[in-house]
Amino acid sequence: MVLLAHANVFLKYLFPIMPVVHREQLLSDSAEPLKLSPQRYAFMASLCAATHIQLNLDGDGSMNDPPGADSANHDPSPTHGEALLAEAVRARAELDLLSNVNIESILTSFFLFAAYGNLDKGEHAWFYLSQSISMVYMLGLHRESTYSTMDVVDAEESRRVFWLLFVTERAYALQRSRPVSLRNSIEKPKVLYADDPILAYGFLNLINVFETLTVNLYDWVSTGCDSRYSEVPPTRTIQSNLSNPITLDGVLEIQQVDILVTQQWLQAKMWALSLLGHGHSASPQQSMPLPTGGPVLPFHLPVLVGKAVMNVIASVSQGALDAHGIGMEQKLFDLGTSVADVACSLRLAATQRLAAAIIDPRELLWGMLSTLSKIRGSQSYLFPELLERSRSILGLDTPHTLNDTESLSASLSWDANNSNTDTDRSRNDAGIPQQMNSEDENLTLGLDSTLSDETSASIGDIPFLA
Repeated sequence: MVLLAHANVFLKYLFPIMPVVHREQLLSDSAEPLKLSPQRYAFMASLCAATHIQLNLDGDGSMNDPPGADSANHDPSPTHGEALLAEAVRARAELDLLSNVNIESILTSFFLFAAYGNLDKGEHAWFYLSQSISMVYMLGLHRESTYSTMDVVDAEESRRVFWLLFVTERAYALQRSRPVSLRNSIEKPKVLYADDPILAYGFLNLINVFETLTVNLYDWVSTGCDSRYSEVPPTRTIQSNLSNPITLDGVLEIQQVDILVTQQWLQAKMWALSLLGHGHSASPQQSMPLPTGGPVLPFHLPVLVGKAVMNVIASVSQGALDAHGIGMEQKLFDLGTSVADVACSLRLAATQRLAAAIIDPRELLWGMLSTLSKIRGSQSYLFPELLERSRSILGLDTPHTLNDTESLSASLSWDANNSNTDTDRSRNDAGIPQQMNSEDENLTLGLDSTLSDETSASIGDIPFLA
């Protein structure tokens, strides 16, 4: 049966990053679709659509109905992702949404957001995310006093829903250059009360990562980074907080990937925004001049965080990476373009020093391209654009597919065993360089003094963000 098959897949791959359903109830309802209320059916259909599309299950025969399965009434026969989504939207449209707002209706909108987001339909996705947040306000879930009227189980479930939307809004708003609505205005879920304390602990760590992002950051980004209408956010302070150690002992692999890649991606975003805050373009089509007018983040920061991300990816299963859907592809693309920006702006001597002390940016680009070439079982829609942006850096004449450049890829493909440092995925051993050295005339942009000709740099001399 379609519902049951998708419910099982959801619980295996998506529940660790969306811990907001009751496992037993989900499986029970999936096994008896004819007994579902219209609202519950809309919820189940939206969950199935989000699962199918996020994991890119189209073409996977394992999701098909077995022969003789009953597909009447509430059990949809289509297994194609967009067909499931259409069914979910149809079921939702038959409801009087405002007459019965509850946690289930919030999550239905959330799963519709996830489905559309993974189809890269940004406006549809934003609509349903905003809808779910509006219902949070209608139920008063943004006020701590509301939870005092609930029993412990319901309160904890509602807290998890609120914080999932908090995290999701902050991630998606940063990608879409939108302001945020939710604030960290309630207590976090309690690990003690969780059915799975380890999973709850991982979820709390992800919340903590996004709490470092200030509201004025989103206000500024939503104005097009125009300081006439919003103050420039403290990107350096935000990045410093993002580089703090995170201990993830025992946390599920899927959650570790989410937390650690997100942590590094956000640092790269702060790097790009810090350049905009100083009046410099982050476009890969032009070299970036040396920033002036106050402290900025080290120019080679994307290389540091990019290496950390590739070390994480090299140490986890493909399934743990694929579970995060299009969002993981977009984060890797953002990181890749930042690395390309750095590589394009450095002269040969600076690039060689960077390669000797940390890693060759080309090696990072190949690693990210290789990952995007096979993520979620196929080539990412962002792969061709990143390959084109990397064209001059990698010395490619006609970069169309990774197979065209196998000989160069073999020499530059990512190998964590050959990296300049061993990375413990559960912690960050050091901060980043706090000052840039612009006095070396051999550099297009100043790098940290540990990269100078006079220094025989070992990796121990280069602070690394794990």
